[in-house]
Order: sequence, then structure tokens, then C-alpha cells
Amino acid sequence: MSPFAASLRREWGRLRASPWDWAMVSWLPMLALGLMCWIFSAGQPYRLPIAVWNEDPSSLSRQLVRMLAATPGLEVRQIVLNRGEAADALQRMDVYGVVHIPPDLARDVKHGAGGAITLLHNAQRTTGHRIEPAAARCAPGGGHAVGRC
Repeated sequence: MSPFAASLRREWGRLRASPWDWAMVSWLPMLALGLMCWIFSAGQPYRLPIAVWNEDPSSLSRQLVRMLAATPGLEVRQIVLNRGEAADALQRMDVYGVVHIPPDLARDVKHGAGGAITLLHNAQRTTGHRIEPAAARCAPGGGHAVGRC
């Protein structure tokens, strides 16, 4: 018998003699693989809660809030009135992000200056900063990106 075959036979006997060693090389890796597949089977998060901080009382800003609410990836859970409420909502982890609509947004857009809408997020929750900008671009009419949502 060759040395390789003798070694293989000896190791096979040791594996069969110890149930824990046999589990580590047989069914336990398959169980771990199945668990990982189950964990990641949900895909992308859906209906991520956000807050809106609207400082512009115009029809344009209200339309933007309605568009964000209509986006499948987002759920407008809270309307905040100031920076403190926005920070509290993020720190309590009630929301993944806060969309800030600055004052005079409609006026700036009408004059062609363009408006800056800001997304504030808690960096401790990594899901929010990856998903929310993509979902905001996919809002009906929101953003200039063309592609799949």
C-alpha cells in the first residue's frame, strides 16, 4: 500500500471515530452555507424609514415629499421641523436618513440657480447611505439618473 493511501485510510478512521471532527468536515459546512443563503435571501431593504426636514413651504417641496413617499424603497415616517429634531431622530435610530429641503428652494429653481437637497444620514447604519440615494433617484421625476431602480 502506498504512503498516501495509508495516510488517507488512517485519517478516514480518525474522522469516523470522532463525531465532532466528522461534523466539521461533512454536514456543518453545508449548514453554514444554508444559513448564509437564508440570511441574504431577502435582497435589498424595502420601505426604509426616513424623515423630511422641509424649510420651504412651496408646492415644489410638497410635491417632492409626495414623490419620496411614493418611492417603494422609502417610507416617510416623520416630518421634522428643525435641525435638533432631525439629529434626535437619527441618533435614536428611528430613521435611516433625513432629507433636508432648504428654504427658498422653489425660488432658486425658478431662477435657474438649481436647488440643493441634502440627505443627512447616520454613518453607524451602513444600509442607509447606500440605499437612500438610489431610492431618491428612483422617485417619480426625482433626479436625472436614467437606469433601473
